[in-house]
Parts: sequence; structure tokens; C-alpha cells
Amino acid sequence: MDFKTFATNYKTGDKKNEKATQNDNYDSMIKQYEGMSQDQLVDELLSQTRRLKNDGKWDSKEMDKIAYTLAPYLNEQQKQMLEQLKQTLNND
Repeated sequence: MDFKTFATNYKTGDKKNEKATQNDNYDSMIKQYEGMSQDQLVDELLSQTRRLKNDGKWDSKEMDKIAYTLAPYLNEQQKQMLEQLKQTLNND
């Protein structure tokens, strides 16, 4: 699953099964990217963001929602990196 699919599923999930669907989406996404290095992950994220922006589908508010959802699971260093990524993605 790419970032675009994840973002779409995140927005439009069935309310009844939203939590289960999100968990399945997270598991699927983790498996797809688990073998990548940090640099590869950042490159993939930048590539997906560029595609969304080129398609006129980039939504910085949606990125904020995703970051807010992830933040409780991150340590301070990871939170700082996430914030830097958000800034990079919004300015790219």
C-alpha cells in the first residue's frame, strides 16, 4: 500500500469497522516498508508527496491528522523527526 492509498483509506473508512480497517491498513503498510532503511523511507514519502501534490491531492491538514495519530507511539527523537518531515513535505 502506498501513502496515497493509506491516506484515502484513513479518510474514508467505514465508521463501524474503522478501527479494524485502520489496524489492517497499518499492519499492511508496516509489512510493505519494514525492510527499508530510514533514507529509503524518507525518499518514498517524498516521492508519494510529490505525486499527491502534482495530482492536486495533497492535504497538509490530513498529514497533521496522521502525525497526531502517530505521535503517542513515538519517543521524543521520533517526534522531532516527524515534525521535521512534516515541514519538509509541506515545503517540498
